[in-house]
Amino acid sequence: DHHHALIRKLCNKHRGYEVKTIGDAFMVAFKDASDAVELSTDLQFDFYNDKTWSPLIDQAYLEMDRHSTDGLKAEEKALYSLTLSQEDYGKVWNGLRVRIGIHTGFGEIKKDPVSHGYDYYGTVVNT
Repeated sequence: DHHHALIRKLCNKHRGYEVKTIGDAFMVAFKDASDAVELSTDLQFDFYNDKTWSPLIDQAYLEMDRHSTDGLKAEEKALYSLTLSQEDYGKVWNGLRVRIGIHTGFGEIKKDPVSHGYDYYGTVVNT
C-alpha cells in the first residue's frame, strides 16, 4: 500500500535494510546511525506533505484531542486546539506524522531459514 511504498522508497534512499514489518511497523537496520536519522526526518516531511495521508492523520489527532478532554470544564476545553474546525486544525497542526524509534548498538544477527533474510536480536534491539 501507499504507506509501505513510501517507507520502502526512503529505506532504499538511505541505505536501510528492511528486517521485517509487523502491521504498519517497520524494523530497519542501518550501517550508520546518521542514515536512520536522515530517514526519519525525510519520513516526517514526506508524510506531512502527502495529500493522501496528512488529512487522515490530522483527523486522527483531532479525535484523540477530543477524547483527551472528556470530563474537563468548558473553560479548560477552550485551551485545547479542538475548538478549531477540522480545516483550521489541519492548517495549524504541523507536528509529527509517525512515531519513529532509533536504537544504536550491536545486536545479534541471525539468518532466518524460512525467509532467508536476516533478523536482529538482543537488548539494543528491544529497548
